[in-house]
Amino acid sequence: MKGKLFLPIFCFVVLVFAGATARVNYQELFLKANNFYKDGQFKKAYNLYKKIEVKSPDLEFNKGNCAYQLGE
Repeated sequence: MKGKLFLPIFCFVVLVFAGATARVNYQELFLKANNFYKDGQFKKAYNLYKKIEVKSPDLEFNKGNCAYQLGE
């Protein structure tokens, strides 16, 4: 019985951890892009915002502002 439960539980833990890690990476990208934006480096900020797959109103707003600053 223990052997049959190990694999599903292990897979669940790995998937939860991978999801949490991905969110942290997106948060780091978002903060880094925000710093580029504040420094006037709109192209670098825009490129980082485009890499973020987890969509949010803040992300889309910031990405739109970058596109405006770049004339796109």
